[in-house]
Amino acid sequence: RIIQQSWGCIVLTDMKGDNSVREFSIYGRSWTLVTRGKIGFLLEDAWAEWWKEGNGATYASGPRTCGIQFPRTGWRRGLYLVGVYAPTSDATSPERQALRSQVSERIQMAQATSITLVLGDFNAELGNRNDSHQVGRQVMGSFGDPRVTVAGLEWRAWAEREDLSHCHSRFQQHQRYTWEHPRFLSQHELDHVFVATPCLWHVTSCRVLHEGPSVSFPWSDYTDHNSVEVRLRH
Repeated sequence: RIIQQSWGCIVLTDMKGDNSVREFSIYGRSWTLVTRGKIGFLLEDAWAEWWKEGNGATYASGPRTCGIQFPRTGWRRGLYLVGVYAPTSDATSPERQALRSQVSERIQMAQATSITLVLGDFNAELGNRNDSHQVGRQVMGSFGDPRVTVAGLEWRAWAEREDLSHCHSRFQQHQRYTWEHPRFLSQHELDHVFVATPCLWHVTSCRVLHEGPSVSFPWSDYTDHNSVEVRLRH
């Protein structure tokens, strides 16, 4: 599916928790899987070489967040991705605060000229910008699902302080949910992409991909979440 979608990097969450770099070949191409705790980065060959040009830099503190740096190369700006795997809604307020602090620390490790994105499973619904009384309104776009959870409001306030913008709430889409409750079949938008606000113009599209009859390579055998795709002008 990476080849079909022309993806360079996939950010994976809820990994087994080890720290490793594995290289393998399939379809005549080489692939690299970088795992740090619960976060993984699956890189196609050109992206793996780009990452290695920066001495294979990753930045992790704790198992639930990790940054990976792709260095500036000539005229091409660097790219810095921070993967996030938030605890479920049962987590306490101090646990949620500790994770946000760790993510903030990872953001500070980005090279000054890099495009910075924070993305993953936030286990929170963030709503949209249509309610002028909600905190972090300017972080959001107009098209997100209107439902907001307590954790979502916390992430919005955090993104406002970090000068981040939410990506896929800025793009209209018919189906927005990334997870469906297996028992109640309620649909929730839990997976998100943030970009540093000065870099927002680099984002050309951001959408949730849903498995269905037109999908050549289904993913439901491996995850119960739908993936979020972001494309950059880079």
